[in-house]
Amino acid sequence: MSIRPKSRPLTFPIILCSILVALGIGSASSAQSNDTDNAAVWYQRAIELQQQRLTPKDLDLIYSIDWDRPPTHDELAALAKARPILELMRKGSQRQYSDFNLNYEDGFELMLPHLGSMRSIAKIAHAEIVADVAQGRNDLAVDRMQSLIRMTSHLNDDRILISSLVGRAVYGLADRDIQAGLDRGIITGNESAGLARSLASLDPFDPFGTIEAIATEQFIFSDWMERNFVDPDKRIELAGLLEDDPQSNAMLGPLRQMSKEQFLAQIDSYNQTMDRYVEAFRQEDPEIAQQMMDQIQADLETGKIGILATQLVPAFSRVFKTMREGRDTVETRKTLLNKIAKDAVNPEELINAATIYQQAISRLDSLDESWKLALDEFESNPRPLDLQTINTLDESVTSAQPVLDLIYDASKKRRCDFSFLRKEDELFLPPYLVGMKRLLQLTELDMRRRIALSDKNDQPIADPKNERRSALAEAATIFRIISHLSKDDAPLAPIVAHESFNTTMSFLSENGFLPVDNASTTTATDLPNYPPPLTEKQYRLLNGSINWIPKADPFGYIRSTTKSRESAAKLIYTYTYSFDPKTQHELRSKKDVIAQIAKCPDEALPGLFAILDQFVTNFGAQAEVKDARSADRVAFFKQEQLPDLLESAKGMAPDFLHAISDPNQNEHTLNFEALPRFPLYETLRKSARNELRRAVQRIRQLRPEETPQESSKDN
Repeated sequence: MSIRPKSRPLTFPIILCSILVALGIGSASSAQSNDTDNAAVWYQRAIELQQQRLTPKDLDLIYSIDWDRPPTHDELAALAKARPILELMRKGSQRQYSDFNLNYEDGFELMLPHLGSMRSIAKIAHAEIVADVAQGRNDLAVDRMQSLIRMTSHLNDDRILISSLVGRAVYGLADRDIQAGLDRGIITGNESAGLARSLASLDPFDPFGTIEAIATEQFIFSDWMERNFVDPDKRIELAGLLEDDPQSNAMLGPLRQMSKEQFLAQIDSYNQTMDRYVEAFRQEDPEIAQQMMDQIQADLETGKIGILATQLVPAFSRVFKTMREGRDTVETRKTLLNKIAKDAVNPEELINAATIYQQAISRLDSLDESWKLALDEFESNPRPLDLQTINTLDESVTSAQPVLDLIYDASKKRRCDFSFLRKEDELFLPPYLVGMKRLLQLTELDMRRRIALSDKNDQPIADPKNERRSALAEAATIFRIISHLSKDDAPLAPIVAHESFNTTMSFLSENGFLPVDNASTTTATDLPNYPPPLTEKQYRLLNGSINWIPKADPFGYIRSTTKSRESAAKLIYTYTYSFDPKTQHELRSKKDVIAQIAKCPDEALPGLFAILDQFVTNFGAQAEVKDARSADRVAFFKQEQLPDLLESAKGMAPDFLHAISDPNQNEHTLNFEALPRFPLYETLRKSARNELRRAVQRIRQLRPEETPQESSKDN
């Protein structure tokens, strides 16, 4: 079986520009080197310096810097070599205009070698922003986001469609960085105002200059054809640009037989068609615009518009969709930033809890060895702690407290989105989920430590009731973390959340916080004679936290199943032959692949995800199934009783993926029923709502009788 990223047919003339950009073929006329008001002069200097200073290895290290983890020492060292390059880029971004002195008269042969380097420099600037935030240089990071936005505006000055698309990609980096800044709470009122001003430099209707680029390309290509191909004998060159073999090209005969007047009439028809597209793109109402483009496409398909227009005018629907999406993205971002600047939105409410959890996960390695050992033992056997362990953990609690504080802070945030930590091919078990399980277990371990301290008789502590109150607060923290995981897309997130919920409820029952559950085996025999019932404040803390967990989809089984189906379909569509390599015709649509995955029963989904997880694509002729997992990942699978599932998936992966990538497969080709199963998943999924409902009822039984004082204030 051969698996590769699918190729897509590109519309001409975009295809030629794309090749020239990618390969850096030819050279555009240089910007005037003494015109320092021209941004292109500074960008060109940055491009030349990058070619001198950075090796391919340096670029690989720099490109790997992203928001999913702190930069490594080697990555920061490579980035340091790029500082002078980025300084030139920033000087360029501060100029009013950019002119690379492009030779528009070259028509289809127009060279745009600066685009690949501009995108590379933008990716380096993105890496610098990530590094700045990681090292606490937040003000610099926000300033550099503005530089990327201004660079986007300058790419519009090329007035070429491929330049606009590169500008859209550069803005995408800037927008990701702005979102990361909001997630981390580093963009407040003043920073928002500055970013909003930078976004104001982009045209609100067409922020990436798509319409001007289409109109400019129309002029370039019609003028070029009129200057070069009026002579019928020269039209073989034009046919050669349109087809690999001009002699067998069906266009060659008609092109050569046209008189000068007929050929000019064909060019005029091409111009009229492009004018219609420009008019459609300028419509405010997208439905009207689409209707106009559909009519143009129908005219092209029936041949009413002429042979040149039929061959030269691309299908612009996807370009139009990209333009409108870009417009909406910029407008939405600008609106939010202006609201923050005017205090209409509190930036604290936008902080993403996942960024704080990320910090806590990265600090797990800083735990004292006694805590690491106790955590490892607790993972394999979550039991009450013995006296020696209690004393040891209490003596070294200072190493765990910073991590526990981060966990608590994260749990108090309403917004939690782990998507920036999840890569496309990490469908089954993204690394952050292993970390989240460890954070939950660390919180559970400290909860048990506090209860054990309050029970100690050999060394009385100052306030045993305080330890119990703290343990209760940590139970509430766990409920809030569970609510965050319930909104995650990873297919195993519900299991992590659900199991932590069950162990926490058992803990509360075993230690006298909850009444005996008649539906469980828990008993209250010999529980310590602790304190009076919960205060109103304690009750509200516990009841309020458990009510963060969604009732309609406790622990996120439905959500993760839906989202994981979509991710699986996208993975299969992207990395299998969905296009005929010879004709470039689409063999099946993404909608078809989604429909195919929809036939997989819910109980078989873990097996499907495990197969995709086992599969690592190579871009060569062969695709290998590899099993390269970290120790933490292996431990996770062992705890969740998954080794058998993974071994079965590993054996089935090659045949199943071959079948699923076969465009001729039918509903009988894919035997979803034969996929390996994960019984625990199905058991937990079916019990989720009942368990949450029963837990909420038990906690409500703890509500104390209100006193006038308690009912009049919100604790």
